[in-house]
Amino acid sequence: MKFFIGGFDAQGHPIPLTPETLRARTSAWPTSPETPEEIALLLKTSRDLFTMSYFAYEFLTVGVLVSLQAVEAALRHKLTEDRSLARLIQRAAKLEIITPDDAERLDAGRRLRNDFSHPSGGTVWTYGMTAPLIESSHALVAKLFE
Repeated sequence: MKFFIGGFDAQGHPIPLTPETLRARTSAWPTSPETPEEIALLLKTSRDLFTMSYFAYEFLTVGVLVSLQAVEAALRHKLTEDRSLARLIQRAAKLEIITPDDAERLDAGRRLRNDFSHPSGGTVWTYGMTAPLIESSHALVAKLFE
């Protein structure tokens, strides 16, 4: 991990990657105080997994899965009639709870969640691959509970 960097300072020098720099990154991800506690806990878990990936790099991928579970739980909370994530996404788009772009990204997330939930082996993703996905999950849940 000592060869990873946590960004650059104002002078363009690399910032060492530490659990603190990872936690600082996650603290900037959007949240809403209106998010139900059980959904907020999933988001917190995804942030904690991202931070703890400093010690177990594989936690990055698990953090993505948990953040997608938070989105699913948020949609289910808003639209209680269906257990199918695909139908929840379609219904949320039809009711204009989410935008068509959100629906498209969520459907890709749904497929990713299915792949992660039914693996043929372990998967390890990078910080650059996982951070935007976990952050997007946070943004969508915050939007749902504005």
